[in-house]
Amino acid sequence: MPIFVAVAAQLLRQSKEIPGLEHTTLIGGGSLGAAEFVEAVGPAIVGFQRCYSDISPETMGKGYPVFVARYRKAYGEGPISGYHANAYDAAEMAIKAITRVTKTDKDGNLYIGRKALRDAVLATKFEAQSGPISCDTYGQCASFKPGVYELVSSDPKTFSMGKNPKKIGPSTVSN
Repeated sequence: MPIFVAVAAQLLRQSKEIPGLEHTTLIGGGSLGAAEFVEAVGPAIVGFQRCYSDISPETMGKGYPVFVARYRKAYGEGPISGYHANAYDAAEMAIKAITRVTKTDKDGNLYIGRKALRDAVLATKFEAQSGPISCDTYGQCASFKPGVYELVSSDPKTFSMGKNPKKIGPSTVSN
């Protein structure tokens, strides 16, 4: 269900009442990651699954727990998006590259060459919040770590990534 809150809530509520669909597992995407969705669906939300970025500490970079703690201190809550670490990393990558290629002329004007910036971004490597950053020849610089989450409570106040919904896959444990 790659759709948004209102329509997805209606579909999910109705699916529990339609013969043959009442036991069907419906799966949604990132647009349904909100306490408002839990509230809109009500009791039918329990068991609903969604695919989203895996933000469990074991899949992220070494500095991720400190990053989240600082975020909580600054804003009074944890990050609400699954791509918060990636966004931070992208900004850090851009700043590192801009710092390396910025030129100042004799009048004090700053210049950033487009090719120089592109090359600097692609050459940037560092241990980031989301894990190691290193660009491939196609410009892909981070690895996406998918996760599957399942809603375990219909109380919107319990909405918290990793708890409600809880991560059910893929397993990060090595065999």
